[in-house]
Amino acid sequence: MSLKQKVKTFFNARIVKSTVMTGVSKGMKLNYDINNRFQHLLGFYEREIYKYLQKGFYKAETLIDVGANDGYYVLAMLKTGKSVIACEPGNANEELIKNAALNGFELNKQYTLVKQLIGNGATEEWISINKLLKDKDKPVFILVDIDGAEFDLLQSCGDDLDYKNIIWLFETHSTDLEKQCMNFLREKGYTITLIKNAWWRSVIKESRPLPHNRWFYAEYSNA
Repeated sequence: MSLKQKVKTFFNARIVKSTVMTGVSKGMKLNYDINNRFQHLLGFYEREIYKYLQKGFYKAETLIDVGANDGYYVLAMLKTGKSVIACEPGNANEELIKNAALNGFELNKQYTLVKQLIGNGATEEWISINKLLKDKDKPVFILVDIDGAEFDLLQSCGDDLDYKNIIWLFETHSTDLEKQCMNFLREKGYTITLIKNAWWRSVIKESRPLPHNRWFYAEYSNA
């Protein structure tokens, strides 16, 4: 079999239990079909944020993934041995639980799942950042990818939140939201680092291309 045929066979194979080859989740097993998630499994997916993830993981005692989906980044957090909170209100949380279990992680005091939406909602379906962080070990690192509700999440922080001990990694999907979120955090005393999309994005497209899709890292200025 030629090299070209081997590569084609590799990418056409449907694998139920796959192992992440590189990146922050390297070595972790997931129930992924490589045809749909090859960027995740090869370690190309959002690779530009990996050094900021590692920075947050190192500095924090509690790691939170808001918009955790099926747990790709939750697994990277669990590898650290620190306290992890996965926030996912959708049906994907079932896959998150299964993917974590594949790697020997079960829900417990150190690893918890929050099925509520994070923000300012008035019903029991919602929980504010302020309540989410109550009695959690500090510092806290919060990864946020919630497709448009980022500013509402920030508005739920409350005036008495301990911003000095919170590190953020945000993805925004519009320039207006990006400006709103960055301005909010700057007013609280944060330094913002905009993260450039990787050069290969022009070759390897995201599965759901959007007009604006960019991450920023925010750390308190005196941290």
